[in-house]
Amino acid sequence: MRTLTHLKQPAESVGPLTVMHDRPAGAVRAIDLQGAEGSAQKVTLRRAQIVHVVHEAGRLTRAEVESLFPDVGGRTIRADLAALVAAGSLAAEGPATSPDRAYRCVYVDECMELAGAA
Repeated sequence: MRTLTHLKQPAESVGPLTVMHDRPAGAVRAIDLQGAEGSAQKVTLRRAQIVHVVHEAGRLTRAEVESLFPDVGGRTIRADLAALVAAGSLAAEGPATSPDRAYRCVYVDECMELAGAA
């Protein structure tokens, strides 16, 4: 559990907050998902979550990943998986158009680093 402390009592209630942990840098930062940069931050957070669930499971199919994110469209998840494969974070096994295409972390250390960012 993390505790947020502040220097001055806020005039209004604060939160809920989304925070991203950057373990290698030893930093924690609040993310404003509603602000101007919110869309890009949502993508970064979602991709880190995808890497985390794939790492935890060891191997997941595209259909399994899509089922874990019911509020996100299948096309978006497929684009995220493709971007993570292109970036070298995940490896894909099987035909690109198949829902049975499987994904796994390429390097466990890298996956842990990305997963820790979530």
